[in-house]
Amino acid sequence: MPDMDQGLKRIIQTHPDDVLAFLLPGAEYRGTLPIDLAMEPRLETDTLLRVRYQGVECIVDIEAESRPSAEVGRRLFEYGARILTLARLPVISIVLWLLPNGTAPAPPYEIFAGDRLIVRWNFAGIKLYDIESEQLLGEGWRGLLPLVPFARHGDSEAAIERSARRIVEEASGDEADELLVLLSIFGSRFLGFEPMRSIVRRVRMSTELLDESPVFQHMLRLAEERGEERGEERGEARGEAKGTCATVLAILSARFGAVPNEVEQAILSANDQTIAELIPHLVADTLPEIAARLGVQLA
Repeated sequence: MPDMDQGLKRIIQTHPDDVLAFLLPGAEYRGTLPIDLAMEPRLETDTLLRVRYQGVECIVDIEAESRPSAEVGRRLFEYGARILTLARLPVISIVLWLLPNGTAPAPPYEIFAGDRLIVRWNFAGIKLYDIESEQLLGEGWRGLLPLVPFARHGDSEAAIERSARRIVEEASGDEADELLVLLSIFGSRFLGFEPMRSIVRRVRMSTELLDESPVFQHMLRLAEERGEERGEERGEARGEAKGTCATVLAILSARFGAVPNEVEQAILSANDQTIAELIPHLVADTLPEIAARLGVQLA
């Protein structure tokens, strides 16, 4: 789901060394590349990392998928070929599957013309749900602790609380707050919101962190609306569009401070589909990236 995909994107951006140690042991992180591939049709990858791997400068394209998709191989090839053309560096494609529903396609991705092989694109597919939670809890990769709920035997209250306690013990300040919020977003998928709040209360003696998180509160409201309005006509629910726009603006204000007037006006005048497509990107995108999604070019 979008919140999970975007949450993982944020982990990759803020803890690339931990992610590489898990997904590509031996790779030396050397920076993050812009993800907008400025060619037509426009493509946007999840996260591009520049690394040195076995002495070779290359790009790692890490894609997060909530569930296995038959189209992922083709997409990785399209992204990888475009990155290779623009960056002129070898590309290592990795897809991380979070949930087990569906069949994960096996590499490589191939295109044939009759019996003639035209393209073969290798990629690594890692099923997080097949990896024991103890591996994430025991390796010292604190940036990966929010992912424990997706791992095998990691969706229990005990395992998620262990992850929360490790975050509090090993991180501090804004890093600890962000990792706890991400763990709460992911963990609530398996435990529910109130059990997740109880865990945070036990490890932090307060739920103020979640109460003040616009993203967590927005997810909570969406969950409540789904439960309360499932049998109601959607027309009435759409009447709350202004409230959704206000929530989007609140999230942006919490992340960036004052929201530029042109961005605010674009949000207030956007249709339901535009707002729905924007919401999953509010956690990880920069303000210029969010503005671009609304058709606004910031100076």
